[in-house]
Amino acid sequence: MKKLYYFLLFTFIGTNSFSQDIEKLPTIPWEELVEMNINKKVPIRKWGNNVNISLEGVYNASDSLIIAKVIKKLDSLTETTLIRFASSDNSNFEIKFLDRYVKQKYSNYNSITNSKNTYNNYNVLTSAELYVYTIERTDLEVKNALENQIAGMLIDGWFARPAAFEKRKSIFNPVGGSLLTGSLNSGDISIIREVYKNGFEKRLEKAEQQFKDIPKKLENDKIRVRYSSFWWVKNPIAVIFLPALILVLFFIFLTSKIKNTIHVKIERD
Repeated sequence: MKKLYYFLLFTFIGTNSFSQDIEKLPTIPWEELVEMNINKKVPIRKWGNNVNISLEGVYNASDSLIIAKVIKKLDSLTETTLIRFASSDNSNFEIKFLDRYVKQKYSNYNSITNSKNTYNNYNVLTSAELYVYTIERTDLEVKNALENQIAGMLIDGWFARPAAFEKRKSIFNPVGGSLLTGSLNSGDISIIREVYKNGFEKRLEKAEQQFKDIPKKLENDKIRVRYSSFWWVKNPIAVIFLPALILVLFFIFLTSKIKNTIHVKIERD
């Protein structure tokens, strides 16, 4: 009986370990996370401590309510990190509402927001500043800009640049991602949720093995983008048409020369 007990116990442990080894991570969002982490010098960065948000500058009760709703939504996505309001003294994430341009803070005056993340030597986010430009902006415009902007500051990382124009709309897309407005889309929600789950680093290592073809795909994208800048790649028809046109023109020229030669010879005779 005792032998049977140990046999069943070892069988259960072995089966459980085997099932964990063969368990596959879902393509969404792990392919994108592997891509975002492809450059080991600039890996995915996330917050190591709780995110304590304070409001400063020219804001009203409506602005506070908007931020409170965003905080509640984002906090529900981050298992390992609390996102909450805090006083200015205890804040590590400052949101500053501005009613005038501040040249040092704004590189793009057409943008509603501008931001800056700070990280330490271990690539862990430690503080952030978000500047909200409210001049000649409606409450709705400000509201639509804030959710995506704050969410994007929870993770410092981007999709790889090759073929970025072809990738989905995302706050992590280096092409236009910082300009997205409205509510977070489902793809970005899944990225934030996975990054802030317990055991993210181990699952990321597993994902890099499972999706080990991603670097090759990105390299192919680089080559494709590089060659697509050549006119004959952008206009493949021209590759066929242009030589044919040259041959036709040469044939017309040659025919004309032959006719002229024959005509001159006939006149001489």
